[in-house]
Amino acid sequence: MRSITLRGHRGVVRLFFTRHPEAWEGGKLKQAVYEFMGEDIKSATYNIRRNYLTQFFNWCVREGIFPGKPACRIQEEKR
Repeated sequence: MRSITLRGHRGVVRLFFTRHPEAWEGGKLKQAVYEFMGEDIKSATYNIRRNYLTQFFNWCVREGIFPGKPACRIQEEKR
C-alpha cells in the first residue's frame, strides 16, 4: 500500500476515535459510526470515510479484535 494511502487510513481512523473515544465500549460502535458518517460533509469525504472505516473494521475482524462485522452496513454514497 502506498504511504499516502496509509496516511489517509490512519487519518480517518484517528479522527473517528478522537471524536468517538467511547466507540470501543460495548454496544457503542454502531451509534458512533452513524454519528461520524452523518456529519455534514461532502460526498467524496463521505465515500473516503466509508471505504477506510470498512477496511479498518474488516482488518479488526480478521485479527480477531471483533467476532464479526461490528458496524452497520454503510451506504455506498451520501444521499
